[in-house]
Order: sequence, then structure tokens, then C-alpha cells
Amino acid sequence: EYKGKESHADDEWDEDEEEEEEPHNEGPNALAGRGYDFWHSNEGEEETVCTQTVFYRGNHPTCNELHSLASGYTWLIGEEAYSRRWKNRKQLSKEKALLSKFLGAGYYRHAFLLERIVARDDNMRSNEGGVQNQWDDVVFKIMQFLENEGGEHGFAEDDEVRSRGWGYNPNDKYTFLGLVEYMRIDANVMELLTPSPRAANVFSYCGTSSITEFTPIDIEDYVYPTLGNTPKKLHHEPEDYPYLDLPLNSHISFEEKLEIALEMAKCVAAMHGYTDGVMVNVDIQLGQFFRGKDGKIKLVDFNRAEAMFYDTKKEEYCKWRNGMSPDGTLRAPEENVDAGLSEQLDVFSLGNVFYSVLTGASVWEGYGLAECMRKIIEGETMPIDTIFYETFSSEVLAQAIELCWTYDAEERPTIFEIVRFLEQAIESNTRNPDGGTLEERLARGEQFDLYG
Repeated sequence: EYKGKESHADDEWDEDEEEEEEPHNEGPNALAGRGYDFWHSNEGEEETVCTQTVFYRGNHPTCNELHSLASGYTWLIGEEAYSRRWKNRKQLSKEKALLSKFLGAGYYRHAFLLERIVARDDNMRSNEGGVQNQWDDVVFKIMQFLENEGGEHGFAEDDEVRSRGWGYNPNDKYTFLGLVEYMRIDANVMELLTPSPRAANVFSYCGTSSITEFTPIDIEDYVYPTLGNTPKKLHHEPEDYPYLDLPLNSHISFEEKLEIALEMAKCVAAMHGYTDGVMVNVDIQLGQFFRGKDGKIKLVDFNRAEAMFYDTKKEEYCKWRNGMSPDGTLRAPEENVDAGLSEQLDVFSLGNVFYSVLTGASVWEGYGLAECMRKIIEGETMPIDTIFYETFSSEVLAQAIELCWTYDAEERPTIFEIVRFLEQAIESNTRNPDGGTLEERLARGEQFDLYG
């Protein structure tokens, strides 16, 4: 039983109490429907108090700044767009031609490359006699066009929400305010992770739009020369595995793949190890990782992130539920049965990412959705070909994948153990590149914490 009065939240978690109390007029309950009520591991036990972290509702919009940089259409087609000579805007100076580039689209938003002035030097003059500016590339994310309610990406209009008195309904992720909440979470997590080089920086945020750090190298493009799919001439049946001479991405050495895996693990560790409380990404997949201008791999998307509640009585983090996913091929087993979730779900999903880095193929490629879901729920995982156990670096990465794919979330290694395991492997390989396999190194007394 939850005691809302001790959790700094509205008293709407306890159904019995809701019937006795007067309706609240304090605005929408931001915690309702988040999955913590009745769903964590302490279900049925008394003296359970799940309390949100101090940063859970963090919101730091900078609307004036965002609108000053990206307002109207000029950010996209240039300041001379309304001139009769707008077709010649490419010939204008950089200051007068703010041209952008479409980068891609996620589930909710489009991303554009935008150039902004970050510094001015009045002492330096351009050839045209103007002030010399220093420019920086940033990413402007703006909401895609969404269909009306009932479509595949439908949502409820503002007027309808108000007229029916719905307010903020977290169970309907396609209400406008629901989308605003997802974008608030995204900006809030990036703001909190500003000190970490493993998360993209956020510069401005307002409503459903944001301006963030530009990370030019898409890791998915780098490790997927065939977009994660088998080349057409080599299409196969799943039972024919292994179906070709893996890996598909042989242009990347196993040593580099190990380095990439370590950097990815550090990105997740930055969230799980956040000082004021555990943050879970909940959407770890290869397409979330980019390499920034500083050379470091970073996470760039956080709108499904969850800041875990803390049980002040039992002094442990509370589990929550997310509901069933329509496509759970990249999800952990516990997600696909709507069980209680913890930060360990990110570790399992990271194993899928490691698999793609190692092989160049997407996990469960060649299998149907229903078959994938059944295998994941039953604890089956993708086989890893024996060729990946022939060299130390590839063997370590294969072992890391198997560790991440541990079925029981309680037995699954933490992200910090995965990081340490990969660090120890890279240190060992640097000291002795010809030191043999993992088993041979262990026999000589080398220390690998997860094999102690």
C-alpha cells in the first residue's frame, strides 16, 4: 500500500483513499500512469513509500532563446526567403544565409542541422565589411506532423482535451501534453547529464522543440554497412544460421569494436550512476549512439527515460511497469511480459547493441516478430558464431553480449560491471596483444572481475 502523503505526490495512488477524498484542484497528477502504482517488487507489503527524486519534475525551458534562433521559416530557407532574389541566397554571406540541412526523423520529431552564432569579434572584419562571427553547428529538433486521433500516430487536439476535461493523461502518449511531457523528460535528462561527455548537450528547449549538440557520426551507419540486413543474394532461413561468413562489418577491427562497446557502456553508466538517483534510458538501441566532435560516443535521445522512484522505508529503488510493447525485439524479457522493471533492462538491450557492433547484423534478423517475441520471453538468445571466439578481442565482446543477455534481471551484471570487464580486457590486450584467449589469460592469473 502506498502512502501518497509521504511521497510528495497527489494522493491518487491508493484507490480506497481516492473514493473518500475530495477531488484535487491542484492540476494534473504528473505521477499517475507512470507505472509505479501497484507494480514494483514490494507489491502487497506495508510500509512501502516510493518517492520521486528531487530532479524528477525538472523543467528549464528557454523559449525566448529558442525562438530568437529558430523562428518562422527563416531558419530553414534563409533570411532572404521573402525577397524576389531568394533563389540566389546561396551566394550571400554566411550571416545572411542561415541554410539548414535535414538530418533525419525519429519517432516523434524531425532533426535539422542549424548554424548559430556563438561569438562575435568586432575587431575582425569579413570581406564584405561586416562583423566576423564564429559559428557552431547544432541540431534543431521539431515535432513531426501528427495525424488526428485514430491514425497510426494520432493524438488528441488541445481543444478536445480541454472540452472534455481530460487535462494531462499520461496513459495516452499521443495527447499534445503527453508529447510535451516526453520532450520535457528528454531535455531534463540532457540538462542533468551536462557534466558528462557521454550525453549530448542541450542548449535550448521549449515545448516540443529543442536545440542540442551536433554529433556528426552516426554509429549505426558506421557498424551497419548493409543496414543490419543480410545482402539480398544471401537471404536465408533462420535455421540455416550461420548463413554467411560473419562479420558483415569486417572493415572494423575487433579491437576497435571492443573500444566502441566500452564507450557505449560508459554512456549507459552515466545514466545509471547519476549522483542524485538512477536514470534508466528504456530505449537503448544502436540508433541512439553518435560520435561527437570531441571524438566521444554519446547518447542523443532520452524521451523515454525514467528516473526511478526510491523506497524510503526499504532503502532501495522501486520497480515500475511500462506496459506491453508492440515490438519487443530489442527489449528485455521482463519488458515483454510487462513485469517489474529496473535499470537492468538497459543492460540487456545493450547486449543487442553489442551484437550488432560485433557482427554487423541486427539482432533477430531473419525472424518474424511473433517468433522473436516467443524466443525472448522463453529466454532464448541469438547464437554467436564460433568464429568470434577465435581472437581475444572478439571473444571478450561475445562474452560481454552473453553476460548482458542474462535472463534473470537480478542475476544480470550491472552496467558498471560490464564497463569494468571491458576495461580490464582492453588493458590486458594493450599490455600483451599476443596473450592468447580469455581462458588462457585467466589461467596465467590475469584478473577479470566477472570471471573471478
